[in-house]
Amino acid sequence: MTENEFFSFKVYTDGIAIVQLYKKLAREEVVNFRQKAVSYVEKYDIKHAILDLTNLNWIDSAGIGVLMVLFKILDRKKGKIIFVNPSSQIFEIFTILKLDKVFDIVNNVDDAIKLIN
Repeated sequence: MTENEFFSFKVYTDGIAIVQLYKKLAREEVVNFRQKAVSYVEKYDIKHAILDLTNLNWIDSAGIGVLMVLFKILDRKKGKIIFVNPSSQIFEIFTILKLDKVFDIVNNVDDAIKLIN
């Protein structure tokens, strides 16, 4: 498991990672998050990422950008990203950017796992 005060990664099962995001995903955290995410995907051969947004309070354009990078990496592996429980503010940002049409958004991790299986 890899973690810091803004995110944690853990392998759920082969090919599936659960990523918890805390507080904010903004310019200051993006470089570190991107490096760790790419490394984690390669090291553990991750195909699907479940991003638990329950404790994420803020995301800026740099944060959206890094999620798109992760999406592209997993898409090349025929995988997907599923967002779990975004706050109303985060969901509104996703809706404005039409990301709710690109990504699956569910209420809990169990529902995300069911979508993958």
